[in-house]
Amino acid sequence: MLIGTVFAVVYVGFFLLPAFWIAPLLGLPVIIAIVAAYEFIARSSPSQVMRGVAPRILREPLTKYCPACGTAWPVAATDCLACGWKLLPTYHRDVPPAQFCLECGSELESASRYRRGWCRRCRAYR
Repeated sequence: MLIGTVFAVVYVGFFLLPAFWIAPLLGLPVIIAIVAAYEFIARSSPSQVMRGVAPRILREPLTKYCPACGTAWPVAATDCLACGWKLLPTYHRDVPPAQFCLECGSELESASRYRRGWCRRCRAYR
């Protein structure tokens, strides 16, 4: 009985194998392309706080690039030395984003939940 069951499972499995692999072979590349395009757009948007995630297999990036002029920056930089573009800071997914100034990108002191406070860099109430 056990040998007959194993034979039936293997026979039916090999018979239906091509039908089961059509969706992953055609659908998986499309899903990966959509997710990659969404992540690229989300990370290159200057008006959005970026929440970077370090790659698990690859090492941490050493540079990032200016979205305006393409100049290479150090990872911790928020200002472009070539064109003066100011980039909002990057935060990890587990840490909530800090309250920051929309003009210069620095963190705000005594900011409320409505993202209001005094900016240390440009001395303005935001």
